Amino acid sequence: MKFRLIHAEKDHHDVSLLARVLGVSRQGYYAWAARLRRGPSAQARRDTELTQKIRRHHQASDEIYGVPRIHADLRELDGSGWAASGWPG
Repeated sequence: MKFRLIHAEKDHHDVSLLARVLGVSRQGYYAWAARLRRGPSAQARRDTELTQKIRRHHQASDEIYGVPRIHADLRELDGSGWAASGWPG
């Protein structure tokens, strides 16, 4: 939130001043801005895709299936599952 404020006000005020007033490091802001320019990481994109699969599968089960069943079904269908994104399983 603080970095977003700095980003919004950097054209009107010095980044160093904004960072000092907000209690964050200038380097932290620039690292955040670089990540913002690069966009989501490959891991974040995979996590988003997996989350969408899980939600679709849960809805297709009339929201009856829980974690163990959805995990088993996803693994059976296409070999994916939480282990593919670093989740336990």
